[in-house]
Amino acid sequence: MVQDKLINYPPAIRKALSHDLNRYVAAEYSASEFASKSLAEASIDYPLWLGFVENTALDKAAKIELESFIVLMQGDAPRHIKKHHEFDGEGQRMPVAADYDFLMGDLTAPDSVRTGKVVDGLQRIVVTKERGGEVFVWVFEIRPGKRNRSVVPVTLAIKTKKGTGS
Repeated sequence: MVQDKLINYPPAIRKALSHDLNRYVAAEYSASEFASKSLAEASIDYPLWLGFVENTALDKAAKIELESFIVLMQGDAPRHIKKHHEFDGEGQRMPVAADYDFLMGDLTAPDSVRTGKVVDGLQRIVVTKERGGEVFVWVFEIRPGKRNRSVVPVTLAIKTKKGTGS
């Protein structure tokens, strides 16, 4: 209503209202459903909320405390991963939508975590998890901003036993 626009809210409330109105984050899909949707529809550009960072062991690799960070998967992440890992050849297979359901479990209980490169001023971490003879290698970007405190998967490579290919 017009009357509501005349109210002068305190800065913190104004910022919270603006943030809620200007950003859409999906939360109603599983990671695999979102990946399938993203691969089918190039117009998907909003992120999927997957949960909170629960593994304090990631802090050392990330070089920052991640306790208050959320885990988001950007809408274009599955398309980016497919484009860059579709034809990687022998010893690696292309990720499929169902592989994204492992994301939170791999981040919460990885086999190993190491510090990755800094790209565009943002620290990356590399998380690996072995399952069923394959090694999932996730690269996550740490986004420490005031409005976007998140851990975001940037890429996924799935290493297979040498010579098994697909």
